[in-house]
Amino acid sequence: MLLLSLCTIKEDKKGRVMLRIGRIPFLNLMPIFYYLQRCCQDRYSFISGVPSEVNDYLRKGIIDISPSSSIEYLRGRHSYRIVPGHSISSFGAVKSIYLFTKKPIEALEGELILYTYKSEASTALLRIVCDRFYGLACIYRESRQPLKDGLESASGYLLIGDEAMVEFKNNRHYHAYDLGELWYEKTGLPFVFALWIANANVDDEAIKDVKADLDSARQWAEGQYRTLARESGLAKTLGEDFIVKYWESLSYGFEEPHMKGLELFDKYLNESGLL
Repeated sequence: MLLLSLCTIKEDKKGRVMLRIGRIPFLNLMPIFYYLQRCCQDRYSFISGVPSEVNDYLRKGIIDISPSSSIEYLRGRHSYRIVPGHSISSFGAVKSIYLFTKKPIEALEGELILYTYKSEASTALLRIVCDRFYGLACIYRESRQPLKDGLESASGYLLIGDEAMVEFKNNRHYHAYDLGELWYEKTGLPFVFALWIANANVDDEAIKDVKADLDSARQWAEGQYRTLARESGLAKTLGEDFIVKYWESLSYGFEEPHMKGLELFDKYLNESGLL
């Protein structure tokens, strides 16, 4: 029943098939989707899910376009098209992708590290950071447990998104490593966590229209961060100033440095057998 409801094709007021866009309900994309869902609701229908779910929806054709994990694009690059100029990236600390550990990262040799089921690109980045950058041979296991419960049996736990931000804010007991920061320190390049990508059957005109709407969303959002922070569900937990600075620190573009970062990620994934 779930797949049938997700696959329902809707039409706009002019009888045209509406593009189905994957929506990730994380704080990092709130400014973009706030605009799209209010200013473009006559052109798009939205299907929500965490990153790993949205990747699956795109792969199965349940949605047409989404801000999907960079590793999803790299794995299926011949089946996808990039919407030019847009990503979710960071030049340094991303502030929402944290490896929490009970001991310093250098001491994790042979230890169990959990990673959230919600992520794919960040999980691969975790492997690159530990295996390649620190020369560690760790045991990795997917988990749905809360941080505290997971770290009763494991030495590390990778969390992403809003959950990671809240845990970092409240953290008093664990080491916390920002994977975007560790990547940038070792490579000098941004890390591309997600790209706006479309299935290959989405035509040029549709991609052009989506790009224009994303351009408008970014331009509008940059002047509305304070208001959006106030309206977010995390304003009381994280604080408006923190949220504004978080959005300002993210890179929503996709230019030459981003491409170089993505190409290096692709190289490391292939060398590590992670693709």
